[in-house]
Amino acid sequence: MFHAGQRPRRIFYVTAGELRLVRHSTTGNEIILQRQRAGFLAEASLWSSRYHYDGIAVETGEAMAFRVKLFQQALQ
Repeated sequence: MFHAGQRPRRIFYVTAGELRLVRHSTTGNEIILQRQRAGFLAEASLWSSRYHYDGIAVETGEAMAFRVKLFQQALQ
């Protein structure tokens, strides 16, 4: 879905399947920060200049993607 360091362009709403936010330790181990099966994923990045984690799909699913700029405008 996206990688740490990338500029957030979309915010995702999971409707099916499972998406995860992960980081990797210095030894390469995966650290799961969030598992999402229904609802918003990575909403903390809505106001950030970059993602601080990777967003991955761990199974087939569906998610709605909203443009960050339009989503921000709707909230204001």
